[in-house]
Amino acid sequence: MTDIERSLAEIVALLPDNTVGETGPQDGREAVLSLAPAAGALDIVVSAPTTIAIAGTFVAVVGTTLLRADARQVASSGDGQLSYQAPPRRRFLVALTAVLSSSAVGARELGLVPWVDGSAPTNVQPIRVTVAGSGARATLSGLWLLSIDSGAIVRAAVTDYTASGTVTVESLHLAINGGII
Repeated sequence: MTDIERSLAEIVALLPDNTVGETGPQDGREAVLSLAPAAGALDIVVSAPTTIAIAGTFVAVVGTTLLRADARQVASSGDGQLSYQAPPRRRFLVALTAVLSSSAVGARELGLVPWVDGSAPTNVQPIRVTVAGSGARATLSGLWLLSIDSGAIVRAAVTDYTASGTVTVESLHLAINGGII
């Protein structure tokens, strides 16, 4: 039989006190499937320079990404974005780790932030780091608890607070985990 994902009310109705033995293995599988948290992660596989036209303005990370095979209720179009695919609005732990570099001469202050549907949520603080200059690299990691609606697009964004220019994301890992109602 095909496993069916059910709402919490349907699970409660499906698994009564079982005094007459009507709950079977299929019911158990469907309960486990329905209660498993939504999760997904992607990694950048082909990096590309991201152009920052105005200093301090966040821009979506450029590059080709690959969704990990164990994603659940999360999809990706391969261009650096994750999309939560099940209702309703839920809270997720969003994790970002990236290695950033700048080809500009002189010290640069770079930033990394998660974006939901094209902007950073109001309660989100970006991760900031200063790199020494041309070719210098920095690893940034952050963890945020965010509310994400069904169908919302989650991606990473970067900026150069010092001046306009180019930031290269040499590696990126973006993950959403949880799905707490």
